[in-house]
Amino acid sequence: MGLRFMTNKLQPYAQLTLDGKTISVSPIRAVRVNRRLSGSTDELRFAMALNAGLDIAADALVSLEMGWADSGITVFTGTIVSLEYTLNEVHGIAHGSQKDLAQTRIDETFIDQNAGDVVKALADRAGLDTGIIDSGIQLPKYLAEGSLSLFEHLHLLARICGVDVFTDEDGKINFTKREAFTADYTYQYGINLMDARIRKSTPAISSIQVIPESPASQEGTQASSWFVKSSRDISATAGQGNIRRFSTALCTTKEAAQTAAKSYQRDIERRGIKGKIMVMGQPEANPGQVVELKDMPDQNTNGYYEISGVDHALDGISGFKTTLHLWGQA
Repeated sequence: MGLRFMTNKLQPYAQLTLDGKTISVSPIRAVRVNRRLSGSTDELRFAMALNAGLDIAADALVSLEMGWADSGITVFTGTIVSLEYTLNEVHGIAHGSQKDLAQTRIDETFIDQNAGDVVKALADRAGLDTGIIDSGIQLPKYLAEGSLSLFEHLHLLARICGVDVFTDEDGKINFTKREAFTADYTYQYGINLMDARIRKSTPAISSIQVIPESPASQEGTQASSWFVKSSRDISATAGQGNIRRFSTALCTTKEAAQTAAKSYQRDIERRGIKGKIMVMGQPEANPGQVVELKDMPDQNTNGYYEISGVDHALDGISGFKTTLHLWGQA
C-alpha cells in the first residue's frame, strides 16, 4: 500500500533509509525536502506513523528516494538533527552535509593556493567529500579564521570566484558553476505547469568595480606596495550604470579583480529576476539546472531560468509536487 491519487493512474514513490533500515511509503505520512543552490543547508522533514516499528537514533544517517510507480532516485542525504513524538506520529528533521561546515570553525592560514585547493582543504577539515571543485582565483594568502564558519568561508570564496556552493544528491560539496545554459526541463502553460510566479525588478546597483587591495598588483603578487594617485589602472569593472566600488584583500592582482567584478555583476543580474513554479513531482530536478517556460499568459515570462532551489513535498492529500525556485540566467 502507498499514497495514491484517486484515479490510480499515478502512484508516488518514497523510501526512507535510516541507519541502513529501509522504510517504504506506507507508514510515511508526509515528507518535504528543501535544497538551495547557495546560502542554506539542505533539509528534510518527515512525519511517520509510530507503528513503523523503528527505534530512530537522534543522529541517524538518512537518505530519501522519491519518484513514481515502484522506483525513485535519491533526493536527499544527511543526518537527523531533531525528533518530536506525538501520540501517534514521529516528526523528524534532517540536515544535509552543509551542517558540518556550518558547525566547524578553524584558525588556519593557506599560502599560495588557489581557491579550489582551499575549499577542498576546508571540506576535509569538516570530514566531507567533494564533487566538482573549480580552481577559482589564486590566493597568495587566505586566513580561515574562526570568526566565520567553514560554510561562511566557502560562500565568501564562491562569491569572489563567480561559482556556487551546493551539495549533490550524494551529499558531496560542489564549488562550481554551470557553463552550458540549455534547458534541462521545459514547462508549458496549460500542459505541465501547475502554478507560476515570476518577478522582475531593476537593481539599484548595476555595475561593480573591484580594486585590488595593493597597487602592487600591477607588478604581480611578489612586488612591494607603493602609493599611487589613482587606482584606475589596477581596478576592474563589470556592468554599466550605478556603480559600487570596493576593495578586498582576496584580490591582489588585476586578473583576480576582474574575476570578482564579473562574479558580483553576475549575481546582480540573476537576482534581478526571481520566481517559482509548481509542477508534478520532478525528483530529477537539482539546483543549478535550467528550465524553459513556454506559452506563458504573458510572453515576457517566457524564456530560460536557472533553478536556485528545489522543494519536494509528498503527502496523502496533495500527492507528490515539486516547487522550483528560479532566478535569472547570467
